[in-house]
Amino acid sequence: GGGLYARGGSVSLRGVSFINNQALAGGAIVADAGVSLALRDSVIEGNSADTHGGGLWVRGAATATLERVNVVGN
Repeated sequence: GGGLYARGGSVSLRGVSFINNQALAGGAIVADAGVSLALRDSVIEGNSADTHGGGLWVRGAATATLERVNVVGN
C-alpha cells in the first residue's frame, strides 16, 4: 500500500485521507494476513496500483469495515 500496509492485528482509523498514492498493489491501503481494518469518516481518492486494488486491497483472510468513507476515482 502506498499509504498504509497493515498485516495482522487490528487497525482503526478515523478522519484520514489517502489521496494520490501509488503502489505496485493496493494504491492507498493493503490489508493483509488476517488484519482487521476499520476505516471511518475518511477519503480514499485518486490512488492507483499497477496490479491489485487501486484504492484498497483486502487479502489473506483480512477484513475491512468502511463507514462513511468516500472512495472516488481510484
